[in-house]
Amino acid sequence: MQFLAILPLVMVHTLGNLFTNMSLGKVVVSFTHTIKAMEPFFSVVLYAMFLGEMPTPWVVTSLLPIAGGVALDQHG
Repeated sequence: MQFLAILPLVMVHTLGNLFTNMSLGKVVVSFTHTIKAMEPFFSVVLYAMFLGEMPTPWVVTSLLPIAGGVALDQHG
């Protein structure tokens, strides 16, 4: 039964891999890498949406360096 709960996450993750490979041939590689760097945020949000569990403050705090790195990359 847990498989049915995580099935939407599995599908989204699989589509993410597919679209990443497709985008490498269509857009600038740096844009693809910027979007991929945001994947942990999307994972936490989708986990909360589909499984109904809110992330702990430790998880949210661990995402801050990722956001800072992506922000620096965009303006650097």
